[in-house]
Amino acid sequence: MREFFKGENLLRGLRLALVATLATTLYLRYDYLVARRAFVAEQLGAGAPAGRFALDVLGIFVALFISATAGFAWARGAGLAGFGTWRRVRRDLVLIVLIGGALAALTLTVLEPQLYKPLLADERNPFQPLQAAFFEEVICRWGILAIAFRLSRSVRAAVVMSAAFNVVVGLKFLRLFGEGVPAWQLAAVIAVKFVLATGYAVFYVRKGLLSTMGLRFVAALPAPILALWN
Repeated sequence: MREFFKGENLLRGLRLALVATLATTLYLRYDYLVARRAFVAEQLGAGAPAGRFALDVLGIFVALFISATAGFAWARGAGLAGFGTWRRVRRDLVLIVLIGGALAALTLTVLEPQLYKPLLADERNPFQPLQAAFFEEVICRWGILAIAFRLSRSVRAAVVMSAAFNVVVGLKFLRLFGEGVPAWQLAAVIAVKFVLATGYAVFYVRKGLLSTMGLRFVAALPAPILALWN
């Protein structure tokens, strides 16, 4: 734990957490005020959303701060690319655009009409690319994968554990549980998300966090299109 509480790692974790929280807050604000406004008002009452929103933002910041600091403390070792650099992002840009574009096309042509559309209805969020890049990647790759690697000392085990955690996070944001989702559809969504999360984890291991954040942003670009379309 000494590395976690090291001043340099705490400061770098704080800076990353603040940026990631700001990006995620844009997603959450749209979620509360537009995409799920009726749902939030029904669940919390007319006067409660503001307080709940502030509490959720605080919770997101705490989770991001812990994950960001854990990454700076423990995301170093044989076979891990680490945080990465902007120079490396520029070098990986063609790969990011090609893979991200292919995943975006897969979402538009297969995943969206076959799996996600019946679940999301009119609740699509145009800030999904920010949530995916800044929240899921900082939490699931930079934080959880680093913690799993420190505990297991196995890159493969860390990849699997981070992918499984990513699935749980994704399901929470989709609010699938308790919504009468058919078992086959839930199983299919879980399988697809696990495969994608494993791929993102492998990409992170080889290219680093910054490049993976770029990949997630590009891959999630159909979300603003679908939100405006509907």
